[in-house]
Amino acid sequence: MPRGAKVTVLFDAMYLCPPVVRAVWSRGWHDIGAAKFNRRFTVDGRVHHLDKYGPNVARRSGRWVTVSGLVRRQEHCVAARIGYVKKLGQAKPVLRRLERLMAA
Repeated sequence: MPRGAKVTVLFDAMYLCPPVVRAVWSRGWHDIGAAKFNRRFTVDGRVHHLDKYGPNVARRSGRWVTVSGLVRRQEHCVAARIGYVKKLGQAKPVLRRLERLMAA
């Protein structure tokens, strides 16, 4: 790897575990990971499950973005919150709600 290169590690939900995340952070790298929907997320002292919390936050305070893929475009309503994930520490998940498919 070239010296000074910025590294971002993309995690599948299966590998988003404390030892792996700590190894990434110890190297000064950034990480992006998918969290399981049953994961608990604490914001302002209140514990939420991402399966219900994410879509509700996106619906109330999200903004619409269009993501273009190889075959089609999709609109997503997204929002972000800073909170705490047990065993991982502070996290900033991007919470989304898929709305509809659009023609390419």
